[in-house]
Amino acid sequence: MRTMTKRVGQSDRSEVLLGVFPGESERLRTIRAFQAWLNRPLEVVTTFIKTDVPASYRREFVTRYLSAIVDAGLVPLLTWEPFGFETSSSASPVRSINEGRVDDEIHQWAELLRRWLSGSSDRTVIFRPAHEMNGTWYPWSAGHGTTPEEYTRMWRRLFEAFSDAGVPRERVDWMWCINVTAGTRVDPFEYFPGEPYVDWIGVDGYNFGDSQSWSSWQSPEQCSSRR
Repeated sequence: MRTMTKRVGQSDRSEVLLGVFPGESERLRTIRAFQAWLNRPLEVVTTFIKTDVPASYRREFVTRYLSAIVDAGLVPLLTWEPFGFETSSSASPVRSINEGRVDDEIHQWAELLRRWLSGSSDRTVIFRPAHEMNGTWYPWSAGHGTTPEEYTRMWRRLFEAFSDAGVPRERVDWMWCINVTAGTRVDPFEYFPGEPYVDWIGVDGYNFGDSQSWSSWQSPEQCSSRR
């Protein structure tokens, strides 16, 4: 595995990078306000994109929003959610990818990122595809019947498709990310595709506070502890 910390200003002071998810608004105004309140710069901005969005929105998201993040001196963390890749009522997005049914769509995504990255030497991205696969809530997850063999094959096929399309390897860090409270009994590391295909390991933990009837405030340690 390798790391992108050397490409982010914080690397000279600490190996810990501070990031934020500003919500669905996709506006930097929220990020600037948070940095001012925090009285220190951020390094990473988490974003989400579903693969079934219209092509025009996809282009706008990458060319305008990701560019704005980079122009603000931050690194985008792109969460790539393969919705809409089910090619029949019984197919999963993972199987559709593995069987080559959505190769054209994947190539379009890879080509879009390749062109965007080649537009400026300071553009980099942390790419987080099909995250929280050990949960039950996504169609690519273990809870929807995806096996470790299917998931790891899908990841490697996606990785190689991006490479074949000319997406510069040195500008993209691949993040494999599980959920800390999965709702399944699977061993998430059975879904790990292998070190040559992964640069970061992510663990999602959520503090919903008192926003839900079933939730309460948790410490960072509680949020990151498997239960």
